[in-house]
Amino acid sequence: MKVLSYFDLLIAIGIMVLSLYCLKKYNDKQKKWEDFKANAQYHNYSAPSPYTEYRRWKRNNKNITFFITPFMAAIVYIVLRLNGTIGNIFL
Repeated sequence: MKVLSYFDLLIAIGIMVLSLYCLKKYNDKQKKWEDFKANAQYHNYSAPSPYTEYRRWKRNNKNITFFITPFMAAIVYIVLRLNGTIGNIFL
């Protein structure tokens, strides 16, 4: 019964670890893609428009937010659970 009382905290910590791992994998993939584009044999010499740069920035922020949101929600849940504001959802 003691393990069940902390099972929700273990799930929340697991969600935090998984979201940080996914964020690291995403950043590694982005860095690899940027290195590939920088070292490409054939370059597109036309300068990207500001709107294209804005869309790239917006897409990158949306992807990062997708990984950070569960991390932040798990932190809020752990703090509220340990503070005693909310109870165990499994009991």
